[in-house]
Amino acid sequence: MLLGSYSKLPDWLGDMQNMVPRSELDGLSVLLVDDHAHQREILHRFIDVFSPARVLSAADGQDALACLEREGPVDLVLTDLQMPVMDGVELLRHLAALAKPPSVILMSAVENSILAAAERIAEAYGLDLLGAIKKPVSMDALQGFLMVASHRASSRAAPAMSYASAQQSTFHGEAGFASHEIVPMFQPRLALADDRLDGAEVLARLGCASRRAALEPSSFMPAVEADQTLATLFTEEIAHLASKHLQTWRGLGHRWTLSLNLPAVCLENGNTFEHVTSAVLEQGIPASRVVWDIKETAAAGTSPWMIEQLTRLRLMGFGIALDDYGTGSASLERLASIPFTEVKIDRSFVRGCERQGDSRKMLEATIRLVHALGMTSVAEGVETNGELQVLRDLGCSLAQGYAIARPMPALQFEDWAESR
Repeated sequence: MLLGSYSKLPDWLGDMQNMVPRSELDGLSVLLVDDHAHQREILHRFIDVFSPARVLSAADGQDALACLEREGPVDLVLTDLQMPVMDGVELLRHLAALAKPPSVILMSAVENSILAAAERIAEAYGLDLLGAIKKPVSMDALQGFLMVASHRASSRAAPAMSYASAQQSTFHGEAGFASHEIVPMFQPRLALADDRLDGAEVLARLGCASRRAALEPSSFMPAVEADQTLATLFTEEIAHLASKHLQTWRGLGHRWTLSLNLPAVCLENGNTFEHVTSAVLEQGIPASRVVWDIKETAAAGTSPWMIEQLTRLRLMGFGIALDDYGTGSASLERLASIPFTEVKIDRSFVRGCERQGDSRKMLEATIRLVHALGMTSVAEGVETNGELQVLRDLGCSLAQGYAIARPMPALQFEDWAESR
């Protein structure tokens, strides 16, 4: 179904209301920016089918900024690139300067290289770019992006915490952790060759396990990773909790692997290193079933001491993943000198690979390099079925992202796995 293929409003839009889950998008606020009023009206009608969202409309970038000043912030901006007065590229810079920048989806009929450049500009400005849609707009793609935007809006609604309050109010030692303030969430990782569930990446949320609401990592992880004591306690606890679940699942016959974040600061002290690894091994979990994720930005500047600790992890049988590959400056020499077992390809490499030839070529080259070095390739942030199919075609080993499933609590993860 293509929005651009109609000379009048499509009659079937009204018939779709019983086909989609409206509640998932309730409360979403959207600004449509396009110099064609007909296109804006069709997009508005389509969004109305899926949600009683607040939808605003603007004819160009300047009109959009005036609308935001008049009506207040929105969760999502869908913008064309080619517009009079102020084009979509210039609008991106102004959106990034707002007190509450929205998520952004680009829409345009320009050639792929220009669309890809606009995506890079949005990312360089620090905007939450959900992706780009080639005109005429695919309704399936737009629906998927709207679902992601709704989730992002819900996440941003969580109360933010300063570093100081995170350390003083939230982190009050082992007693606080014992009351289950740290909640492990599990995001499935699929083996793309046979669609087998390989396991999950463990993502932390902060709150009480009995409550529905929990703080997102962006609210507290900077404070954790900036302090060695907090990082050690936090990583030890999340590893302990996740390993207990993994041991339960092993008892049910599942041979899943867990991927756990290991802050670089935890590798700076030998005692810290022992505490973190013991949290897994004391549960009776084979080291081969746990992969420690090291961010590329940390790996790029690792000292001989840190390389020693990473090598010790491999000697113990653990896997090591270079996380967020493509966002830092880790050299090929560094990639070869540290005994990584996985390379986790950042979302910026994956986004748009189903329609942008250059993105696909870079992704293909990265996967080939990873495999040539004898490592497992893992694609992060896969948000569309088109991206998932490209990754299968290119022979990527594993994938995770909303196209597969969102992070979920342990019991829900178990139910999800059993229902596949």
